[in-house]
Order: sequence, then structure tokens, then C-alpha cells
Amino acid sequence: METTKKLVDKIYGKPEHLDSNGKYLEGELCPRIRDNNGSVRVEFKEIHRQGGGMEIETPVANIEFGMRFLEKLGYKEAFTISKVRDCYKYNDFEIDVDQVELLGNFVEIEKMVSSQDLIEPARQECLELLEKLIPGAEPANVKYGDLMQDWIDENKK
Repeated sequence: METTKKLVDKIYGKPEHLDSNGKYLEGELCPRIRDNNGSVRVEFKEIHRQGGGMEIETPVANIEFGMRFLEKLGYKEAFTISKVRDCYKYNDFEIDVDQVELLGNFVEIEKMVSSQDLIEPARQECLELLEKLIPGAEPANVKYGDLMQDWIDENKK
């Protein structure tokens, strides 16, 4: 194992960016404040459930500053996702093993690419590596935010 991180993500939203189930619409930018072992960033992630999307991030002084910034843009805090992430590197791949509070354990495999035409070959390589690491594993193209929204909906009944 290379590193272990404690990550806390405050997820924000606007009603016009959400579907009828409270989940982000495909292609929208989802803002969050990420506390990574005391280093705080405001991040915007493009939602693409079938692969990666654009990500923009900037460091901020603290969580409160990030909250004020997103609220000035009209976003409201939706929920918080806490996880412990064990990070590994293997060749050109980043492998993260996440223990996500309330949701369970997950493995994420990523390979960074420099152009759009390399996305699908990289995706196939990630799937091949997943099969080597965990034979028979079923890849899930699901976002933690979607899983958390499902958990919230199920537990408010």
C-alpha cells in the first residue's frame, strides 16, 4: 500500500441540476468540498456514469470558506460522504480501495489519458485489470453520490 487517506466530501446541489430522484443529471457539474487529511479543496466534477468526466479543483483555506463560496453561487449542501481510501499504483494505473461510511467497500481503477480517443482503450485496460485482481467482479458505473441519495431515500421512510 502506498498511502491511506481519510476523505470527507460535502456534496452540494441545485434543484435544476437534479432529476426527480434527487440525483445529478448526466453532464452536470457536481460541486463538493473535499477535506483530504486536512487539505481542503473545492471541486467540480462532471457527472458521467459510464466513464470519467471533466474535473476542476482549487485549494481553499478551510471548509467554511468553501461552504460560503458554494452558497454564494446558489448551491445548497445535500449530504456528506466520509471514507477511508487505501491508494496503490500499478504500472499506469491508480487503484483505490474505499471503505465508505454507510455504503460499504469499493475498488476504483483509473488510468489517466491525454485525449478523448484514448478513453475507451483505457477503460478496457481497467476492466482487464479488475478481472485479474478480483475474478468475476462486476463493474458498477455508479457514483457515491447516487448511492448516498438512495441510502437517504431508503432510510427516511
